[in-house]
Amino acid sequence: MANLKRACSQGGAPRRRRPLRPGPALVLVVCALAAFLALVRGEPAFAHADLLKSELGGSSSQAGIPSEMVFHFSEDIEPGFSRVQILDNQGQVVDPGPGTVDAADSTVLRIPLDRLPAGSYLAALSVQAQDGHYTEFRVPFNLGAGVSAIVDLPPLGEPDPALLLPPFIDTVLRWLLLLGVAAAGGATAFALLVWRPVWRQREGGRSAPVEPQAWGEVIGVGLCRLVFVGAVVVLVAGTLLLVNQAAKGESVSWLRSLNGPVWRDLATRSGRMWMLRSGCALLLMGISRYLPSSPRAGSAPWWAAAVATGGMLAAFSLGGHAVEVSGQAGVAALLDGVHLLATVVWIGGLGSLVLAGRVADTTGVSRPLQLALASRFSGLALACVAYLGVSGLYAYSLQVRSFVPLTATTYGRVLLVKVGLFAVLILLGAVNRVYLIPRMGPTADEKTEARADRAARHFARAIRAEVLVGVAVLFAVAVMTSLAPAATAWAAHERLGPAMPADVGLVHMVLRLAPGNIGDNFLAVDVLDRRGGAASAPAHVVVKLVGSSDSTSLVASDRGTGGLERYQTSGFPLTSVGLARFDVTLLREGFAPVEHVFTMTAGAGGL
Repeated sequence: MANLKRACSQGGAPRRRRPLRPGPALVLVVCALAAFLALVRGEPAFAHADLLKSELGGSSSQAGIPSEMVFHFSEDIEPGFSRVQILDNQGQVVDPGPGTVDAADSTVLRIPLDRLPAGSYLAALSVQAQDGHYTEFRVPFNLGAGVSAIVDLPPLGEPDPALLLPPFIDTVLRWLLLLGVAAAGGATAFALLVWRPVWRQREGGRSAPVEPQAWGEVIGVGLCRLVFVGAVVVLVAGTLLLVNQAAKGESVSWLRSLNGPVWRDLATRSGRMWMLRSGCALLLMGISRYLPSSPRAGSAPWWAAAVATGGMLAAFSLGGHAVEVSGQAGVAALLDGVHLLATVVWIGGLGSLVLAGRVADTTGVSRPLQLALASRFSGLALACVAYLGVSGLYAYSLQVRSFVPLTATTYGRVLLVKVGLFAVLILLGAVNRVYLIPRMGPTADEKTEARADRAARHFARAIRAEVLVGVAVLFAVAVMTSLAPAATAWAAHERLGPAMPADVGLVHMVLRLAPGNIGDNFLAVDVLDRRGGAASAPAHVVVKLVGSSDSTSLVASDRGTGGLERYQTSGFPLTSVGLARFDVTLLREGFAPVEHVFTMTAGAGGL
């Protein structure tokens, strides 16, 4: 009530200003700018450090044993938070590493092998990209005179990189970060581009002076609180994300990570972006104490809040996927930053519009105020949607690049969900702009008055629904930023070589061929036999190319959890390109044979 009385008692000469209405011309300018930037073609963005190649090199004092193992990644990795360990075929650590990141090329990680005897081993890697994302890899290899080689087959039970799920804690913290910046940035943009202009327009006499002007200050108080709360959420969630990344990198608890790992993480790019984002959040918290709740006051503090919010958005963009675009990092980062800005203005502004609607109800000027605010915000949202649509296509060309990764990777499927939610937002916005807002205008009789009141109530419900959908959109964005982009994940999937699954009764089999090219290949059959007592019965697998009289017998080389077995051989020859049919038979003592014919594209490295 104090706010209401103070706002009602304030006077001042009316100021007439021509309202700025984002209309078709602005939308066309935004689309043209986004289209121009989208035409600047960039190379694919890797974002998460992907393992491109592993190789054995050098010679040690042991005959036939290489001196080191070298790993090549798609982008620079952080030396202090990237490591490799060597495990034997029993899963025991025989060399704890951590290996060395090449001083001249930080995309290369090395570990010496000269202390290892001949045998089969597994290199377990955990690397941090400069954007803060962690990725883990397992690479099997053999050492021995004449047999030292990288095993191109993925380890038994290794999840498909195209279908990896995002880390839960990481995703939730990123979602809270986005919610915080949307609340603070959306409220700031709403104050500068909607609330203050609408108040000036109504104060200037462009609408009937039949309502108390108290709504202006009450809305201002709510917007100031949104800015402060959003900045607090950004600071807290960002700090917890930094601690979580440091703890994950050192494989320690959150508490232990505070004693060293977190401070070392501050020297990385992701750590520097945390300092920028947190500094801007602290600045915004301080500015929020001086933000004027009255629309009559000057706008300088609100513009200062806008600058602080822009700093937080810059930290997101400079610490994200866009800066890894080869040759076009500047353009991609700028486009990504403006894309995030448009998202914040639109979705965050919806929350501010809901706040303003509740204030309108309490001050008794619900429909006139809703109409004024909705009309102006609708034009602003239209410009944001236009930009998001075009810049989204540019991001698709970098992160997905083709239809197959869109449907065959977790990232691509989440992107489809995000696009669907985006379409729902556009539909709700179109209903508001085309149908509800025009019916909320001035009326001439009781019949049209009742219709306008109904339209206002429907509009309020539609805006609340838009906010909920917008929160879901931000969660989809958080999931996507916690995953490797679709193009990267699909490339990692294809490097595993051809794989073809089949179910024959209670037996599940996967035929794997690596690298799947002309010449010698690794051949393996992964078997999950659910028949009672099968796990304890000896077995072997016979593989024969259909049309050939030769057959290859595979014996169990590895056993995983849950009864999973691998039958493997090396040196399996492929001599021609084209479709090849593999007749695979599982022979288990005391059980009926299980046979299946697999069809693959031989000599092309894929199915």
